[in-house]
Order: sequence, then structure tokens, then C-alpha cells
Amino acid sequence: MDILEAFAGTRLERAFREEPLGFADVGSLGGVHPAVAPLAPLVHALCFEPDPESFAALQAQYANPAPYARVSLEQAALGGEKRSGVPLYVSVTPTNTSLLEPNARFIERYSAEKFRLSHASKVDTQTLDAVVFGGGGGPRAGEFLKLDTQGSEFEILQGARRVLAERTVAVLCEVEFFQVYKDQKTLADITCLLREFGLVLYAVYPHYRSAGLLDRRRHTTEERLMWADAVFFRDPFDDENQGRGFGTREAQALILAAVALRFFDFALELVAGYVTDAAERDTLEKGIRELASRGRETLLADFAAVAKSAGTAEHYLEVCRFVEANRSNSSTEHLWAQLK
Repeated sequence: MDILEAFAGTRLERAFREEPLGFADVGSLGGVHPAVAPLAPLVHALCFEPDPESFAALQAQYANPAPYARVSLEQAALGGEKRSGVPLYVSVTPTNTSLLEPNARFIERYSAEKFRLSHASKVDTQTLDAVVFGGGGGPRAGEFLKLDTQGSEFEILQGARRVLAERTVAVLCEVEFFQVYKDQKTLADITCLLREFGLVLYAVYPHYRSAGLLDRRRHTTEERLMWADAVFFRDPFDDENQGRGFGTREAQALILAAVALRFFDFALELVAGYVTDAAERDTLEKGIRELASRGRETLLADFAAVAKSAGTAEHYLEVCRFVEANRSNSSTEHLWAQLK
């Protein structure tokens, strides 16, 4: 069962077929972020890509928006304000290109050659507020934000204050824990900014870095936190949002975002708290529980496949890869305590 099957025939599904979820994808190199792929027919994606060649590729890719309900494209660089002639630092690996200059000290220490500067060009920047409230991305644009702009996420969020205040219920944002780029803001800064709008940190999916002095096929070591994908929700049950009303559309969008990001327990809380029709509530709860059970089956199947590699030279790395692929923002420690 997929999400569309789980929610088929519900008022929630009908609402988003009529007015798709407004997903703003800031940093769309390669296409719409896969986080919303399971919801595609219910999504209007607004994609940003400043590079002319990459933008042309997006135009070709989404000449037909299917499977998405709609895809709107903006050849624009976003920032904290509208500016002309802003330096764009193009890295030797295009996905590391940024409005911030790469940090040479980081590159040298961690042999991060993919971040090394190739050349600089000039771009004009505008704000997400200006695009969204200028009509870009449709009437619901910005309900769910995804940002991956190599260090300039904080500034983009500063230029999205109206979107954050009036529309956004979920944010998926790349964050760093130290300055990969000069003068960039880190997770702490972004967390504080988003809390101003009732968006609270729910998860970090971390990635690490070390100087590489040990052969990881033969040794194990702890490494430094480098970056993560961070999830923020406008959680109506959190102290930050007490006394703030949540409308039907806002609650429905939050349910969709929570399910898309696999926060099934949170989605059940939302359904119980904000879906008043008993039949609708029962259908949504049943669908969410079935979606959650699917993850268990996949995990066990993947584990069995890894076990087959036992005895091979790469078995240790295969086990590590399995752990990393199934890393989640949950634990079972409190459950084990209940079983004792």
C-alpha cells in the first residue's frame, strides 16, 4: 500500500486533488526532491535553479509535470533580500556551488576536494516571499519548504518571513554543524530562526567527516558531525504553539508532510486531534498504521540480504552501509524497558 491508496476516497485526498500541497523546493538540481514523490499527484512543486544549463534540464524534465499535479520553475537565486551582481562560487563539483565562498581551511583539513572553487560568476537574488506572494507556485506555495543551497539556507529563510508566518507547516533543510563555507550560519541559528514561527526541530539525519587517517575497512572510529538534513514541524501540541489556532487546511497539510517524512506516530496524533469526522478519522488512522508496518517488512528483508554477504572481504562495510541506510530518528530503548 502507498500513501495514495491509504488515503483514497478521504476528504483529505479530495482537498489536495483540488488544491495541491504547495511544495517549494529551493535548490532543485536534478529534479523535485524525492521526499514528496509518494504524494506526487497531490503536490504542486515550485522549483528554483539559478544555473541556466541546469534550469534548461529542469524545463525538459518537467515539460509534462506528471506524476506531479503541477511543477512551476523559477530560474532564480534566493537570498535574504533582492540584490544584483551577487557572487556565485562555482565548485569543481556543481552540487557544492554556493552564494558563500568555500572555506579553504575545511577543504585542506578534510581533503574535501569536491568543494574546491572552480570559478566565480554573478547572479541576482530575490526573496522567497517576493516569488510566492507574487503568484509563483500557486495559491498554496510554501506549505512545505525544502532547502539545500550549500550554506545559504539561513539567509533564504530570512527572506521568507511572510511565507513562514502565513503558510509553512513543515521544513526539510540541509544544515551544517561548522563552517563549510565562510561566514555561514549553522543548525543552532536556523533552529532559533524557525522557532520564531512555531516551527520546532523534530529530526536530524547526520553525516560525518574525519581526516581519513584510518582505513575504515579495518578500523572503526567516531567522526565529527558535518551536516544533516533537519526536519521542522509546526507542531500544534508543542508549547511553542499553545494558543495558536490551526485551520483545517493547515492540519491536513501537516498530516501529509508528516506521513511523507515517515513520522507516522505524529501523524496519528494529528488525526486524533484535528479530524472530527469519525469515518474519516478511522480511514486515515488505518492507512497510517498500514504504511508504518511496511517499514518493518523492508527492514527485515534488507537485513536478510546483508547476512548473505558474511565471509566476504566487504562484509564489515556492508553491515555499516545497512546501518546507515536504516538510520532513523527513533529508538527502541524505552520499549525494551517496558518488556523487562
